Amino acid sequence: MQLSLFLMILLSLSSGTIRSNDFDNGFSLLASLLAVACVASMIHWFGNQAIMAIDANQAGPAEAAKRLERRLGLCRWIALATIVFCLHFLGLGSEIVHSTFLKHSLALQSLLLLLPGTFLFLFIVFTAERFEWKSNRWKVSDKNRFVHIMSKFRFILGTSLFPILLLLGFIDVIAMLPLDPTYAGTLTIGLVLIFIALILPWIAGRFIDTKPLSEGDSKWISDITRAAGLGNIDIAIWNTNKKSMNALVIGFVSPFRKLLVSDQLISQLPRKQVAMVVLHEAAHLKRKHLPIRMASIVPIWGIAALISPWFEQTEWFSAIGSVLCISLTLLTLRWVAHHTEHDADLEACRLAASMATSVADIPADQDEARRQLCKALLAVTTERSSAKKSSWMHPGVLARIQTMRAVKNAQFLSKSSPSGQAC
Repeated sequence: MQLSLFLMILLSLSSGTIRSNDFDNGFSLLASLLAVACVASMIHWFGNQAIMAIDANQAGPAEAAKRLERRLGLCRWIALATIVFCLHFLGLGSEIVHSTFLKHSLALQSLLLLLPGTFLFLFIVFTAERFEWKSNRWKVSDKNRFVHIMSKFRFILGTSLFPILLLLGFIDVIAMLPLDPTYAGTLTIGLVLIFIALILPWIAGRFIDTKPLSEGDSKWISDITRAAGLGNIDIAIWNTNKKSMNALVIGFVSPFRKLLVSDQLISQLPRKQVAMVVLHEAAHLKRKHLPIRMASIVPIWGIAALISPWFEQTEWFSAIGSVLCISLTLLTLRWVAHHTEHDADLEACRLAASMATSVADIPADQDEARRQLCKALLAVTTERSSAKKSSWMHPGVLARIQTMRAVKNAQFLSKSSPSGQAC
């Protein structure tokens, strides 16, 4: 998930905890609509400017695309500021949460809280895709363009927003049942755990546009995952109209795990590089990285929940507490995510060496595995220069390559040392 999208969700859902300013409800709503409309108009203007620059021969398609990408990146942060302005400063979030018609439903509250940010973020996606076809960088029929845009919308909604609303809907149902508060709390915690482990991967898999692998590729990748000790895992092609070179895993509990390999990656990368990408994703599952990431933020929110009753009457606590929780969550997730990415790279190389003699088209040893993985990392980021840089959930490509080289050098020194230890 992009940092900006994650922040949009956190800022939107936390806005109900901020005390409302003394603005009239009608004024807050009207000012919020105006603010969202202004940001949407700016996004649309940036898209038109990029298209007009190509039409007037002021910039080539590639240069205009990079310029638009930078501007849309800025628009994401402006959208976040708009959410803070509307939901926090104007108090619209507090009014929604304390509304007579909504105060008993977390799902309906969250739906309205997420509406402004969701609209702006989907509009940014639409503007980027509109530029692609208007600039003739994407030569497909109008029908396929519409299908692709809708699949992008489905991906965003189905892997982040819809599961949140569904989970809150289940919690609403438990709250309506005539249960003892202690029992209801225990049932809610159990529901959240089951939802994250079992239901969330199933939902996400239904919202992502996939298609079956060929029989040969399916058997080969299944051999790799089985040799990695994962047993049977559902494998499919992630249909991106060959616009994305990527892979991902959904879920971490068997048999609800799914490995997706994008159509561009499976069709354009050499087999040994595909194998290393698959092994990187397999390493995430084998080393339990996803539950580790989730568990890393539990202490932060647990402590916040424990101390909040002591300060709930303090005017500054809700605002400062939300900022601190969000900041610590982002920093913790970033630290854990970067370390688990490096760990997955190293584990993928070890796995490749262990199965080289039993599975076809696998690098012969760890040295070759590192070389193939480095080539794959450079290949998948060739057309996206921003992807080479460090991001919230991924270290930069150069940092990952340097880490693998550092481990190789440490192993060499260890073998060369008379004592058998690293020098």
